[in-house]
Amino acid sequence: MPARADPPFPPGYDLGSFNDGTVTRDVIRSRAPGPVVILLHEAGGINSRVMAVATTLIDAGLSPVLPVLVDKPRPTTSAVQLGRNFVGICLAREFGAFATNQSAPITAWLRALAAAEHGRAGGRGVGVIGMCFSGGFALAMVTLPIVQAAVVSQPGLPLPLPGRRAALTLSPEEIDTVADRAEEGFCVRMLRYQLDFKSPGVRMRWLAELLPNASVVEIPTWNPNRHSVLADAVGSDADSDLGRALSGTIEYLVERLLP
Repeated sequence: MPARADPPFPPGYDLGSFNDGTVTRDVIRSRAPGPVVILLHEAGGINSRVMAVATTLIDAGLSPVLPVLVDKPRPTTSAVQLGRNFVGICLAREFGAFATNQSAPITAWLRALAAAEHGRAGGRGVGVIGMCFSGGFALAMVTLPIVQAAVVSQPGLPLPLPGRRAALTLSPEEIDTVADRAEEGFCVRMLRYQLDFKSPGVRMRWLAELLPNASVVEIPTWNPNRHSVLADAVGSDADSDLGRALSGTIEYLVERLLP
């Protein structure tokens, strides 16, 4: 029997793991029925804000699966812990923080996880949400045919240094495959705050050119430090820009994953 997940998890989650034949990582799985959505956490790790996003998925009839990519799950993330996580992301080769035109090694493990979870839960396919450093990983997973919905929220890697501001952690072959799926009708949903310097607008514009049928949402703001779109949106006014960004994302996932 899988272990019951500790806080910050509400009841209804189990702590397990997944091995792709090479690497084993912890995975938090919801017991809720429905199509699987792989929810990739932000640099802060799996905390109560990420779990709040997971709860909105369950409320919509979806079953979130949260791989633990950095650190251990905790209710909140302090500035010190966030800094440690960020350093770990930068130093880990598997995340490709400084790579351009290269696939991040972690995406191979994530694709294997998605295939295994689809085999377990069934349904039309799998959805994936990437946020912050994991935003581009969601796009790379579109190369897997069973991925039927992909949300790319504030993609932050590679780090937006000169020469990398429009880049993503995808190889040319992955980019071609994603573009081919877009031509066949696959629609990616992309979100960011308008002035977010951690996820540059030029990156989003490049993606919009690559994927002309993508759904692009940019939240107006005067604060360049606003970054976490979906986590900020949970609990916001339903008629606000953030509220509509969240409800539109849920509708996008439901339309593509539920019968």
